[in-house]
Amino acid sequence: MASHPIATPRPLRMGTKAVLKLLSSLFVVGFLGLPRVQAASVTLTNPVLFVTQLPIPKEINGHVSNTFLSVVSLFSNHTADTARAGRGGDLWLRLTNGALLNLTRAAGYGLSGQQHTNGIAVRDPHVHWSGGKAVFSMVIGAPAFAADMTPFFWELYEITNLTAVVADTNVTPRIAKVLNQPTNCNNISPCYATDDRIIFTSDRPPNGQRHLYPTREEYKGHPTVTGTWSLDPPTGDLRLLQHTPSGVFNPFIDSFGRLIVTRWDHLVQDSNATDDRMGRATNGSFNFASEAPNAAISTNILETFPEPRNFDTNGLAQSGTHGLSFNQFFPWMLPQTGGAEELLNHVGRHELNQTVLNSFTNDSNLISFTNPLARPAFGIMSANTNWLLNFVQIAEDPLNPGVYFGVDAPDFSASGGTHAAGQIITVTGPPSMNPTQMVVNYITAKNNGGPNPLGVFRNPLPMSDGTLVAAFAPASGVDSNLGTAAFPNPLYHFRLMVLTNGGGAWTTNRFLTPGLTNPAIYWDGATLITYTNALWELQPVEVRARPVPQPWQPGVATIEQQVFAEEGMDLPTFQADLQARDLALVISRNVTARDGADKQQPYNLRVPGGVQTIGANSGRIYDITHLQFLQADYRRAYNLGTTNSLPGRRVLATPMHDTVSFNPPSSRTNAPPGGTELMSDGSQATFIPAGRAVTWQLTGTTNESLVKERYWVTFRAGEIRTCANCHGINAADQSGHGPPANPPLALRELLRYWRTNAANAYQLNVAGGVGSGAFGAGSILSLNANPALSGQKFAQWTGAGVSNPASPTTLFIMPAADTTISATYSNLPAPKIVSVQQTNTGQPPPQIQIQALGQTGQSYVLQSSSNLLTWLNVSTNTTDATGRFLWSVPINPAAPKQFYRLTFP
Repeated sequence: MASHPIATPRPLRMGTKAVLKLLSSLFVVGFLGLPRVQAASVTLTNPVLFVTQLPIPKEINGHVSNTFLSVVSLFSNHTADTARAGRGGDLWLRLTNGALLNLTRAAGYGLSGQQHTNGIAVRDPHVHWSGGKAVFSMVIGAPAFAADMTPFFWELYEITNLTAVVADTNVTPRIAKVLNQPTNCNNISPCYATDDRIIFTSDRPPNGQRHLYPTREEYKGHPTVTGTWSLDPPTGDLRLLQHTPSGVFNPFIDSFGRLIVTRWDHLVQDSNATDDRMGRATNGSFNFASEAPNAAISTNILETFPEPRNFDTNGLAQSGTHGLSFNQFFPWMLPQTGGAEELLNHVGRHELNQTVLNSFTNDSNLISFTNPLARPAFGIMSANTNWLLNFVQIAEDPLNPGVYFGVDAPDFSASGGTHAAGQIITVTGPPSMNPTQMVVNYITAKNNGGPNPLGVFRNPLPMSDGTLVAAFAPASGVDSNLGTAAFPNPLYHFRLMVLTNGGGAWTTNRFLTPGLTNPAIYWDGATLITYTNALWELQPVEVRARPVPQPWQPGVATIEQQVFAEEGMDLPTFQADLQARDLALVISRNVTARDGADKQQPYNLRVPGGVQTIGANSGRIYDITHLQFLQADYRRAYNLGTTNSLPGRRVLATPMHDTVSFNPPSSRTNAPPGGTELMSDGSQATFIPAGRAVTWQLTGTTNESLVKERYWVTFRAGEIRTCANCHGINAADQSGHGPPANPPLALRELLRYWRTNAANAYQLNVAGGVGSGAFGAGSILSLNANPALSGQKFAQWTGAGVSNPASPTTLFIMPAADTTISATYSNLPAPKIVSVQQTNTGQPPPQIQIQALGQTGQSYVLQSSSNLLTWLNVSTNTTDATGRFLWSVPINPAAPKQFYRLTFP
């Protein structure tokens, strides 16, 4: 069925008084600003929440000084000033019969007409598992006058009585701000975790240091969110789940308990600084020596990781590499507690992208992947025959768990953009599916990197009854402003529509609303914006109850657990100490093994004197000696060629330094900073700073960079993660083998180092025994009590962590604190004489027989005396299993005085 274009009325051009009079009359008419609007004809199984937003037509792709992005852009869409988030939008409820309720207006938020001071904008609704409430982002406030510089921020809000409102629209919606969220920063894209924590993205600096605000992304140096955060509103417990230097978008928990996000992965050298070096721009790039607010400044802006930018001709000639302009929006997964972060099912560029260039240009073994339809010819095992550029605005199909709808939206260009709108596609990826079996399906017609005559789509919503809803704009080019700066009129008019399968590509079918308007006037700097045309309808979500899934939480790999046991290390105690120290441990078993599909970076790898994995019999074999880790430090800034720096900083890939004291030094001379020496089996084990994005590269015998990681990865505090090889294997490595399964030697060496390394060791004092020293938490130690004094016996060990407190020789788990363990002793009770009798009165000499009762297995001494002053040992005896013992002692009947007693040795 053909789609229905939206008429584009001419922008108003009139004086402020006339505009205000018009707005007032429109409001009185009752179909623009009131909470309720007439029904549309489409009947749905469940209600839908959505938002309206004031259109921002322009997007500008430039340098750090002139890039312009807004609330609907593909990235950097989080800022709340009126230039990027116009005031006058609302949160709406669309009932099953088509009736519409303006929730924010009914709750007392939002304005029609002048937005000065109290105008709002709304975004990102997400419905709770119960279907009874929803969380969303809202900014309240707008400049009161042209020169008003008041900062505004997106904040998290909840509508808590959604069930009652759906049942009776006369019920007033209860909307309240989420407690204890970060302040003076933008908090957006919220969703509910399975334990009712709220997961969201924010531009709060990872360490909270205000001088780093705003953090800047790696593409244009524009402000960005810093990562995905988790908040427990009642307690204020706030955690950074993943640190994403260029941004992360639209988190949600899927039906398998996985946290799914779209990450923007850029990990490239700074194009702004490269432009400065090449004289193409004046961004005024410079570096700080550290993240400290008073750090020294350097004008040396050369970068060594990763390869030079694709337009840096001199750098590329010197390095013998293809330029890198890595730029993708892909689906990622992680537990809702953080850690275990990786692309969905470990799918990668080879399975999804159109082109992957080889890194080095002087190695004939390395090839460029250029044709998705010919993946097998490139050695790529994949059932997928389609390709995508990006995958954003992801939503799981409730009827087909593990099928994810999303939008392949193009980046923007100097001529404008599509506001993160493009082609609707699906990616199949349930947890049990190997990436080689994951496929991309085209739902709407292929855009091929830009708009097509069929229009562009945003925010696909697959509903539980099989209905597909999306925001649609019938445009064949990028958006543009058909009006003026003061009276904008966008080419794009996003409307919510139902889609229908046309026998190949899906097309728009019916509108969900009759069209919504809210005349608005607000200040954008010195410009008074007046907007009276149709609002954009975006971000629909279905209001329904859903089963709460079991949270996904992968643990420590079995092989590594066994190494911990063999090396005498208690895993829970060890992990708890890592968590307290904000450390994680990453382990590789054999980094010479690479995925067989990746022939774009060196794959004939060898540890000198150790293991090698060869994927081609000809060409260069690369000797690798270290895995060098780099951390994302906020050190780059810009001053635009003036004396004043732009606020905030961009990350630089900096050799890892936060955990140097915890990792053993390399045995090789001139090891790379932040580098971990590779063992003969190709393994490595390294302590990593938690909550800080890190990346890595394999280096050669002269510390040259050979194989580079293409992503930033964040590790959870206390996490112990095994990446079996440095670059993961989906089906087979370059020599046709599966993932490595060797117990890593590097882990054994690291644990042995941990036991006595001064940086992490705690003091153990063993009172009354042997075993004192300094040891790492989790070390399993032997304790030996000192021999008991005469008349005493060992009683027990006092102190936590002792394996068998009643045994004088036992094992002990070293806790994460200085500790004293004491061996205690008790007095033995005196033996009791049961009977005394004389025997053998004739020849041979007579004896006295003494029977006594004491402690089982205890030795006693029989002593004799003639004066009760001087005692002589007669003999020693040990009790039997019943605690009894017997002495038969010769006596002299003629002796006048013979005394006996029992005592301890």
